[in-house]
Amino acid sequence: MPNTLTRARPDESRFYYHFIKCGFTNSGTTKVYLPIAGSDDLREDTNPGGDGEKVIMICPFDGSVETIWARSEEDCGSTIIGLHKSTLTAEVPSTTATQTVTVDMGIDDVSYEFDFASAGTNTFAQGNILMFSFDPTNAPNDTHFMIVLKFDVTT
Repeated sequence: MPNTLTRARPDESRFYYHFIKCGFTNSGTTKVYLPIAGSDDLREDTNPGGDGEKVIMICPFDGSVETIWARSEEDCGSTIIGLHKSTLTAEVPSTTATQTVTVDMGIDDVSYEFDFASAGTNTFAQGNILMFSFDPTNAPNDTHFMIVLKFDVTT
């Protein structure tokens, strides 16, 4: 079947979800940036300025960050996940998040949802670059994430 996706298509074929799985082991309690699949080194990073290729992605369409799920082998306590977005000619977005969501990850080995859809500024435009930060109160050690993006493929 030929590709018939156009701006005239109904809404049910307009939006597509994209899932990014990532994880790391970290014994620190400082803010780190999540590694994005496809980089040469899939490790978290504390300084995105020199390692953009590890932690950023380019948005192929307009869209939004819907939710991020996190799970750790430790009690992380109050934890902040940040969405960092740049529309400017910068190598990486600012280390100050565009939007943050805070969740108490008080029980180890439990999945926690960070709901970006209901928290505010979760949208991005085609060509923007994104990165995501993780800032726990306690050392997380083995930690896993699922980032859920919603793309408007008519843009």
